[in-house]
Amino acid sequence: MDETVCTALGIPAGAPGFQIVGITRSSQGDTVFVTITSAQLHHRVTLNIIG
Repeated sequence: MDETVCTALGIPAGAPGFQIVGITRSSQGDTVFVTITSAQLHHRVTLNIIG
């Protein structure tokens, strides 16, 4: 993440914004859902992959 954002959140400069914690794939191997977390803030978001 940007140094200004890291400073505002009180985390080390250059810390990653998100970490992938889960990937769901179809039977054909296509990515269907991805769950990410901002480890520093302990929030999770699931993205529905379209296309």
